[in-house]
Amino acid sequence: MSSNHNGSRARVARTPLPVKSASGGLAAIEGVCRVAAQSKRILLSPPGHQALDDVQAAVKTANGSLANKQELTALLALACKAAGNDAAELVIAVRLYETAVAAVARGNASILRAAGFEPRVRDRSGVFGTVTGMKSKPGTHAMDVLVSWPAVPCAKTYAVEVSYTAGGPWHPAGTSGGRRRLLKGRAPASQLLVRVAAIKADGTRAAWSDPILVTTR
Repeated sequence: MSSNHNGSRARVARTPLPVKSASGGLAAIEGVCRVAAQSKRILLSPPGHQALDDVQAAVKTANGSLANKQELTALLALACKAAGNDAAELVIAVRLYETAVAAVARGNASILRAAGFEPRVRDRSGVFGTVTGMKSKPGTHAMDVLVSWPAVPCAKTYAVEVSYTAGGPWHPAGTSGGRRRLLKGRAPASQLLVRVAAIKADGTRAAWSDPILVTTR
């Protein structure tokens, strides 16, 4: 009598397939094929033999694809490294070109456009008008006083005038590209009136500010 008459039947265990680990799964299937190739029962069975041939052919194709993938992955890594190095060199070259063009153009928008760049104009949004919020403090030396004021939109320079009496006259005290001016009085701890006017790049001058009374050192 057969020993299989114990009420149990053997089943085919699922072979690990190359889902998570391609190389590990293919190695396991190759092992199955090597064992099956030694089995006379499988080889003498037309369905079994054909199925084994199909598996072996699929394993061969999969191994070829895996080798191609590994080769392409290595090539991709090299290409990525080369692309990164080339990008870094490009950034350096572009920055040097920008610097050279800026030195040639000196703020001229037409030259910047001719060099291939769209000029970036400094934002001077706001309304051009009268200087407000003037302040003063005594200077470092005797008879000096430092006057300052907030920026006026679109102003290029500022004209300054002084008066030593309440009714005038007003005397020019120069222009300033900044927003402060060191003035000199006629005597230590003397007082004078100061007013400022904003001026555009085209020479347009705004109205004079309200005068402030300042005291020298």
